[in-house]
Amino acid sequence: NSHLIMKKRLDVRGFIVPDFIPQYFGKFMEQVPALMAQGKLRSEEYAIDGIENAPQALVEMLLGGGDNVGKPIIIVAKE
Repeated sequence: NSHLIMKKRLDVRGFIVPDFIPQYFGKFMEQVPALMAQGKLRSEEYAIDGIENAPQALVEMLLGGGDNVGKPIIIVAKE
């Protein structure tokens, strides 16, 4: 509520990821690839076949729920 923010004279600051890249990128690159290689950190994703199904994949990702967890990967061609 903006009224309470002004009444209490609070400082409001957004969290912008690029602001922290210089400070944490080196540590990230030291730790995260190793954790992924050890299986301690993993990325969830699911595959959708066909570009025609991309809109539905986007809707499911934004709404959540269902069996699909993580990033949707749209397969447009198989080689």
